[in-house]
Amino acid sequence: MMRICAHALVSRGVAAERILISFERNMRCGAALCGHCQLGPLLLCRDGPVVNYADAAPLAARKEL
Repeated sequence: MMRICAHALVSRGVAAERILISFERNMRCGAALCGHCQLGPLLLCRDGPVVNYADAAPLAARKEL
């Protein structure tokens, strides 16, 4: 849902850097040691679960398995 909403905002002229997306991942250690919360190049416990759409667009476009 966030991917579709963010895409709609970009198509209406909102800059991708101004759109925030929150990713949810299960975390084990919470200190970026185990890699359990890794999503592409991001470790969500370290880098934060909220990122701007410009950085998140390639990650949000991928389908979860």
